[in-house]
Amino acid sequence: MNNWKRNLLVVLSIISACIVPSTQGAILERLKKGENLTVAAIGTSLTDKSWNKGDGWVEQTGDWLNGLSYSGKVTLANRGVCGSASKTDASKTDSRDGLRQLGDVLAKDNPDVVFIEFGINDAYLKYEISKQSSRDNLQFMIDQIRAWAAKQNQGNGKNVEVVVQSMNNCVGMHAEQRPDLDHYYQGYREVAKANKDVLFIDTYGKWLELYNSQPDHATWKRCVPDGIHPNAEGAKAIIVPSVREALQSQVRRTEAVEMPVFNANARILFQGDSITDGERNRNDCPHLLLGQGYQFIIAARFSALYPERGVTFINRAVSGNNIKTMAARWQTNTLDMKPDLLSILIGINDSGIGGGDGRKVPLDQYEQVYDKLLSEARAANPNLRLVLGQPFYLPKEGHKEGDVRERDIRLRQAIVAKLANKYEAALVKYQQVFDDACKRAPAKFWAADGVHPTYSGHQLMADEWVRTVKEFYQ
Repeated sequence: MNNWKRNLLVVLSIISACIVPSTQGAILERLKKGENLTVAAIGTSLTDKSWNKGDGWVEQTGDWLNGLSYSGKVTLANRGVCGSASKTDASKTDSRDGLRQLGDVLAKDNPDVVFIEFGINDAYLKYEISKQSSRDNLQFMIDQIRAWAAKQNQGNGKNVEVVVQSMNNCVGMHAEQRPDLDHYYQGYREVAKANKDVLFIDTYGKWLELYNSQPDHATWKRCVPDGIHPNAEGAKAIIVPSVREALQSQVRRTEAVEMPVFNANARILFQGDSITDGERNRNDCPHLLLGQGYQFIIAARFSALYPERGVTFINRAVSGNNIKTMAARWQTNTLDMKPDLLSILIGINDSGIGGGDGRKVPLDQYEQVYDKLLSEARAANPNLRLVLGQPFYLPKEGHKEGDVRERDIRLRQAIVAKLANKYEAALVKYQQVFDDACKRAPAKFWAADGVHPTYSGHQLMADEWVRTVKEFYQ
């Protein structure tokens, strides 16, 4: 593609920078408009209110929703049952049968919102529920909710929000009894992604971040004292914030994305690999100094809005880099630039996806080198603001069960989240943004090769970067 065509596409994306697709029926929007909602939850002992004496994640979520200054209020219907799974023995009538729980909810509670979580027990070896059966059962429940909703209000239909969740990891014998738990959660993730009107909340990722944040896992153990069931503290620390973030994101995507306001004469440095390099110009030509991509969109918007602030945007990302090759030029291309804000996106080549196994860096080395670079940057400027982007991957052939590339990327995402927490950095969760976007258009629309975003994909990245930085630092 000619350079002028690429530039035109980027300019067009800048024009639409403040236009974010709306989410019909967002839960918080409905409450804000004064609609009273019945929020139902079906699931395992992780949901069952008896485990935390009425102070579990469902009840805490209800308290948060009813504590908002909205005229609409929620009524809870917690149908979670200890020991349940999406489907147990079809020949028996069993209260632990997830489909039975759903039937009770639809028949007795007239729900407006239904939360679903059965992955942790679908993975339980004793229940003999295959990964495919777990997915099929979840899809069947979603279809049942839709069919029921369509018949309500004398056939005029009812708006019922479906929320699918992955829950926590587990340890000890509980982990031994669920050796493929991450694959079952991945199945939930993929089913939710295939249903455009279903909201997915990846609590599992947050639990892994907490688990990996300390060598002795002390905080995780305090929140999950028996190795599998989060207590009230765990619900408050991880599950409810995950729910809150997801529901708020529905609202945010209906609103204009406002720019953060950087200090006068600030220096903003972007660092990373080809995704950030964007075919930037290596000479002093002003037209493509920042390359073509999310960093260009961010700089163009801010500079047009606040030219009087004299903010300088710099791009020193290099195509093909992994964490080690970036480290080799760290002094010259980062520390010597004396940034006030440093934004980093690195990891796709380290996984072997972006450039083959020749560039692959083991996970432990990836974390060690990344940690060292951040330590050096903060030592050079104690007031340095950091923005860490999680690497992402959109398989162009579609998600496949057990995809080692996808699993590797998610482990690197957890490492970046851990480092963001350590260095008090803003964490940009690009994977979630693209996963949500893939409900509206195929993966190739956002990243044709699964790695390098199209101009539409770069617009998503720019919006999420701006939103994250503004919320974190202001």
